[in-house]
Amino acid sequence: MVMRPEINSCNELVYLDGLEIRLLNSVMEAINATLVYHPALLGEWGVRLENGTWTGLFGNPINKVSDVSIGVAIVDAALWELADFTIPHLIFDMSWHVPCAKPIPRWTSLFRAFSTELWFMFVFVYFAVSIVIWTTLWMIGIEAKKSRTNLGICFLSMWAVVLGTSSSTFFPSKASIRFIFLIWVLYSLAINTVYQTYLTSFLIDPGLEKQFNTEEELINSNLKLGYHYFMGHRYKELLTQRYKRRMMCDDLERCFSRLAYRGDMALLMSVSVGRYKSIFKYSSPSGSPGFCHLKEVFAKVLIGMLLQKGSPFLEVFNAVVLRLSEAGMMGYWWNDIIHMAFLTGNTHLTSSDSESYSQLSTVHMQSAFYSLLLGYLLSIIIAACEIAVKKWMKVWKLRL
Repeated sequence: MVMRPEINSCNELVYLDGLEIRLLNSVMEAINATLVYHPALLGEWGVRLENGTWTGLFGNPINKVSDVSIGVAIVDAALWELADFTIPHLIFDMSWHVPCAKPIPRWTSLFRAFSTELWFMFVFVYFAVSIVIWTTLWMIGIEAKKSRTNLGICFLSMWAVVLGTSSSTFFPSKASIRFIFLIWVLYSLAINTVYQTYLTSFLIDPGLEKQFNTEEELINSNLKLGYHYFMGHRYKELLTQRYKRRMMCDDLERCFSRLAYRGDMALLMSVSVGRYKSIFKYSSPSGSPGFCHLKEVFAKVLIGMLLQKGSPFLEVFNAVVLRLSEAGMMGYWWNDIIHMAFLTGNTHLTSSDSESYSQLSTVHMQSAFYSLLLGYLLSIIIAACEIAVKKWMKVWKLRL
């Protein structure tokens, strides 16, 4: 991994930091050599041309442009005849990087407290109880006339109980009616208490939509499956019908940007490289990563430095890399780079105390206010319709 390319005062390309830059600097210090950087020819990893030559990072030492190439150079048997690899200094897990689960819209909090089946059952019980009470009143006869209770009044009374308000309707002192009404009050109390509890929780934290967890879920989705040409060259299964929505990502930076901002594709990449990119460059202001990755490992790869075939530097490079790896320097450098990414990236480190509570604001309550406005709008429309119908009925009676 190389980072922070820059042109110095001598108009020369230099890299200021990076895991493999630190490794290479240590090797150069051990052999008392000076670094001169050459950019990769025609791409990052490079591709194999029809004439058998390579471009990009692999092509530099093969074409005698540079003595060594670094930058997540995967140890591959197809290159052994053309160049030499040092002993691996990293072992990377290759996995599919996918868009992170998006927050569930807050307006759905009004309905997420209960399942669809429970909502249907609630509506059914509401209509059933209202109709049963009205039928019982109708069967009473004279006493029902005194109470002046019709079906509409029964529906309104039962709904008032659901909302936790008193019912102004006079019900006859019939044991069966009082018993049904009492059962409905208890049922409404239980439903109302559970609903308000879950509603408050969902308004504060609505949660996330379903996250991709397996490759099978990814294959069955509509996302494009992106990978570098070299991955297709190395893993032939990527060219099968299973990955029919594949797309080539020769420009990995553009694919990372598309994954983070558009979220319409998945990218096969090293978990370590993807984690660094998602934190350092594509994280949100709140500190969440720009994209996620599947826990399933597609493949494990060895990372080394690529030298010219028969290079005299091979033995000394191997000796220094082996000592640094055994000393745990690769892990130390990597943790330091990730820590600096948190400090200098788009993230905001928050303490555990600030995460223990959430202050309610209009953002949390927007779905409730939208519902209130919708209710007011419907009430105004219904009132206007009633006034219009009443005036029309008066005109119609005068004409008669």
